[in-house]
Amino acid sequence: MNRDANNKADMRNPPQPPFSKGGSNGWLLFVVLLVIVTLPAIIWRQQTGDLGIYFSPSTPPGQLLYVLSKLAGMYALLLIALQIILSLAGRLKLIPLHRLRLSHPLLGSLVVLLGVAHALLFFTAVSVRQGDPAWGLLFPGFRDFYHTHLTLGVFGLWILIAVMISGIVRFINRSSAARMLHRGYWASIALVYIHALAVGTESQSRLGLALYSTLGGVVLMMLVMWLIRHNRREIVAS
Repeated sequence: MNRDANNKADMRNPPQPPFSKGGSNGWLLFVVLLVIVTLPAIIWRQQTGDLGIYFSPSTPPGQLLYVLSKLAGMYALLLIALQIILSLAGRLKLIPLHRLRLSHPLLGSLVVLLGVAHALLFFTAVSVRQGDPAWGLLFPGFRDFYHTHLTLGVFGLWILIAVMISGIVRFINRSSAARMLHRGYWASIALVYIHALAVGTESQSRLGLALYSTLGGVVLMMLVMWLIRHNRREIVAS
């Protein structure tokens, strides 16, 4: 009789596999994110080659700062794309919203820091190269293709800094104006994306172009999904 009772208890509580389905999905997501996060470094390493040459006397001055600015810029673009992907995933209820409470401000801060580092390293590299501060790089200039797309990147960084400030203000006093300004991240990522594709040397490689195309495609796909769901809710509400 005890054996029958034990059998019934076993049927009610079957043994669990060592790795649950959710756990395996979590590991898969971790591996995918790890690959994505390491791709910019791999692309950068392929393009820069042996880092020892940048310490050679024959290397033009400021070249090391220039290649470091490229690395910072690539990671800034990657993280701003991941920030928007995670935000849209939360709105689509693909991930719990409470998990974004820490990741959102952390990623936003990293994006701004990397964006500022990218701009300052590039500014310093050009200044060292020409032997004079390159103040013109910090202000709008549309005299040719290259400087026009540099200007788009500067605008994107300015908007990004404004977005971060508005996020802090919104957290403190729930300002509606700050909430509207915070949506400027859409303009920021568009400008930064165009800037990277137009003048970023990493976008000329197949792997770099594949990375940027994938990030842009995922953001666009999730944005369309959110717009469709949002419009359906408005139709049902009306």
